[in-house]
Amino acid sequence: MITLAFDTAMGAGSAIVDEDGATLGLQREPNSRALAEQLVPMVEATLDQAGHSYSSVDRIGVTTGPGTFTGMRIGMAAARAMALAAGKPLIGVSTLEVVAQQAADDHVQATQITACFDARRGEVYLQIFNQSNGQLAAAAEPVVLSVDDALAQLSSVPGIVVGTGRHLMASLDHLQYLDGYDQIDPKTLVQIVRTRPIPAEMPLPLYLRAPDAKLPGGKSLEAS
Repeated sequence: MITLAFDTAMGAGSAIVDEDGATLGLQREPNSRALAEQLVPMVEATLDQAGHSYSSVDRIGVTTGPGTFTGMRIGMAAARAMALAAGKPLIGVSTLEVVAQQAADDHVQATQITACFDARRGEVYLQIFNQSNGQLAAAAEPVVLSVDDALAQLSSVPGIVVGTGRHLMASLDHLQYLDGYDQIDPKTLVQIVRTRPIPAEMPLPLYLRAPDAKLPGGKSLEAS
């Protein structure tokens, strides 16, 4: 099975083409400001590197968030357009799940893994996962919480914490805080996309709170 997957939700960008676990093409775009212009060229360069085209892939995957609002919108809009134009199924994966799976692949002894991203304004995006032999199962839905509420929620949760918000949880001595899981690993993303059942409907962006930007008159983008 040929799988194309890409991420723009976390600031940087990456695209990968995989065939049954073997990487055929991989490209990265570290400049978040260039993603709007460079996403499609990056994806097409990855396909060229792999010797494939949109028509020859079997499925397309994309990160749905949480992350930057601009990055999420860019990635989801492009993924939906590519999937519709090529007639391919589109699989969405949350960024929280990807970084938790990255940690699970490296730390199979951890029974619980919490993915925690710094959402700014004194808040975090957070999701807790149970793990058994590298297989994750969500213990709760992804949420946005104040730092104080997140600390209270994790006060009785064992295991490890990964992601850009881990330093905000560092006052909890019973947890282990791991570096190295702040960005999306495209190989982990494509691994999840490759094994995920095809959904009945197109995935939607995972917005856990309304965007900060306002329209004239003070209306939010969410209400427009």
